Amino acid sequence: VVGLMARNIANGNNFPFYFWGQHHMGAFEAYCVAFFYKATGPSVFWLKLVPALFWYLSIPIMYLLWRQVSDRQVALPAALLTIFPGYFLSEWISNARGGYSEIVFLGALVLYLYSTHEQHRNKRLLLFLVWLLSSIAFWINAQSISFIIPIAVHYVLSEKYDLKAYFIRVLHIFSGFSPMLI
Repeated sequence: VVGLMARNIANGNNFPFYFWGQHHMGAFEAYCVAFFYKATGPSVFWLKLVPALFWYLSIPIMYLLWRQVSDRQVALPAALLTIFPGYFLSEWISNARGGYSEIVFLGALVLYLYSTHEQHRNKRLLLFLVWLLSSIAFWINAQSISFIIPIAVHYVLSEKYDLKAYFIRVLHIFSGFSPMLI
C-alpha cells in the first residue's frame, strides 16, 4: 500500500492525508518514499530504506538522551544497542508499514527536545516545536501517545499549584497540536 501511495504521490495523481481506506495513520511514510520515487523511480529499495533510515536516525538521539543520565561509557553502548532490535522490531523497521520507525525517531527527538527545553534560551519556541512534532507523530501513528501523554502531564504539572499556569501550559500543548485539530 505504501508503495502504491508513494507512486501516486510522485506522479501527482493523489495526495492522501491518511493511509488508503483508513481514517488514522497519516501518510507521512508514503510521502517520504514518494520523494525518492520522484528522484529515481519506483523501487522496493526505497520502500525498505525509508523506515530503516528513520530507525537509524534515532540512534544519535538515543545517545543524547542517554548522555543526560549517564556518562559516555554507558551512553554509547546503550545507543548502539538500538542498531540491533529484536526480531519483531526488525520486521517492522525493514518494511514500509505505517510509520512505526518514524514514531520511534520522532519520539526520541521529542523526548530529547523536551528534556533540554529548560536550558534553551528560547524555551517557548522549543516547546512549540515539541508539541508540533508530537502532533505530527500522533498523525503518523496514534501509538505515539505513549510518549506524548507523559511529557504533557509532566509539562502541565511542573508548575506547582498555579491554576493559571496549568491553563497556559495546556494552551501551549494545543497550539502545537493545532495543525492536527484543523
